[in-house]
Amino acid sequence: MSFGYQLKKLYPQDDIYLIKSSTGGTNLALDWNPNPDSMGPQYKLFKARADAALANLAAAGKKPVIAGMIWMQGEDDSTVPANAKAYQDNLKNFIKKVRSDFAAPKMKFVLGRITYMSKLWTTTDNIDTVRAAQQKIPEIDGNAAWFDTDDLKWSYYGHYGTQGQIELGLRFAKEFAPPPKAGGDKKTEK
Repeated sequence: MSFGYQLKKLYPQDDIYLIKSSTGGTNLALDWNPNPDSMGPQYKLFKARADAALANLAAAGKKPVIAGMIWMQGEDDSTVPANAKAYQDNLKNFIKKVRSDFAAPKMKFVLGRITYMSKLWTTTDNIDTVRAAQQKIPEIDGNAAWFDTDDLKWSYYGHYGTQGQIELGLRFAKEFAPPPKAGGDKKTEK
């Protein structure tokens, strides 16, 4: 909710529509795999939901444009060493496929970097591998960004409480929006 609210404040002239697809305890390696020959169930569900929402908007006379995607995922991949090692390539391929499937080549992709919450069932090395991969994506992809979630408040181990969820949405919006221009609208003289 805070993500949508903040976006509307940042872009008051735009009609903003959010499509949500979320399932806990899923991994990018299999569940969200976007490859047609081995497509995962979560990617199929996500694509079906997004296609249906876009069709509904078109039927209502709207001309929706996919501007961006937010992503909070990776803990489950850190529980399997091979998935953790493949996370960077898997995420890069995932982003590419989403942009292709929705004809949005410049779609902004913003992710929240996972915390160490999964350390009860995996190793710190695997978590570090996924976190490093998440941080690397913006270096590989100029239309991607990440932010830290380590300080967000949890209601219980591994799940954000109300304040944590509100702040998570605000951080997604902050990274989604273009940075303000230095010096405002004034032209710099040389």
